[in-house]
Amino acid sequence: MATRAAPAPKPSAMAARLAQLRVALALAARVVARVAAGLAVALIGVALALALLSYSPADPSFNTATARAAGNWMGGIGAHVADILLQLAGWPVLMLCPPLLLAGWRVAQDEPVPVARMAGGSAAGVALLSLAAGGFGLSDMGAPAGAGGLIGQLLAVAASAAEAIPELADVSVGVVLAILLAPLGLASLAWGSAISREAVGEAIASGQRLWNPEAETEPGSIV
Repeated sequence: MATRAAPAPKPSAMAARLAQLRVALALAARVVARVAAGLAVALIGVALALALLSYSPADPSFNTATARAAGNWMGGIGAHVADILLQLAGWPVLMLCPPLLLAGWRVAQDEPVPVARMAGGSAAGVALLSLAAGGFGLSDMGAPAGAGGLIGQLLAVAASAAEAIPELADVSVGVVLAILLAPLGLASLAWGSAISREAVGEAIASGQRLWNPEAETEPGSIV
């Protein structure tokens, strides 16, 4: 008659608790790493905004050789980065900052980040807005190559050439093109943000609840 095998010894309570502790520590480390990564991405957006807003043509950069210390809030690196970006695209380049903040939030929340869509939509939106700034002929507002940078100057030059045509002499070609391009630029930025309509609806609903808390008790009401 075969003998029954003895049951395997159960792990002690201490071993089980240690296993649970290891799992909890691993999860906590993942959360900390994810939040730190998201914060780092968001801080890049904040640093970029500060560098652009504190731009000065007198600061040392690739276009300015000087012995003076950089007055840029982000130091010498900020002065160089701001100079390059403003030379290229002018002030619309500020619109690169919100997508970085949004990407950082998504990383911290462990949400998917459509990098290609956000980068492509943001870059296209900035380029279109730079062209529009050149078409409107906006003042440089301190930017080294005009409000729309070198990109905006391309449209300004093309518009001037078009206006030299007798049939278009009475048409503000640059303004007309700018009116067409500006909405496209904003639409590209909105598409690049990858914010769903559901998220927008939830944000609006949250704002309505904050504005009028009693609205929650009136389902049929419109605030």
